Amino acid sequence: MAAPHIGKLIRKILKDQSITNASLAKKLGLKSPKSITVYLRRPSLQADIIWNISMALHRNIFREFANEMDIQMPPKNSYTTDKKLIEKDNRIAELEKELSIYKEIVGVGRR
Repeated sequence: MAAPHIGKLIRKILKDQSITNASLAKKLGLKSPKSITVYLRRPSLQADIIWNISMALHRNIFREFANEMDIQMPPKNSYTTDKKLIEKDNRIAELEKELSIYKEIVGVGRR
């Protein structure tokens, strides 16, 4: 499956918000709206260009672009959560070892 055409996505956003190429060029500090026209024709753009356009339009174009993907992504914090669970599991294992040593020292569990 081919990636969505980022220029077309941005063109749609501009149309939805009734923003002209000239207006966006001005917000981006570009001298000419022709630069915007070139961007809108391109199927892909550098991340920093998309970032700047997103900031100028107050829209997360990255998210909108990603929403075009037909895959399930893990929740935003899943890696952090998984890492914390592993750390806690490791700590529990350490504490269980300590507990068994203490039980051995005081004679708990002997028959």
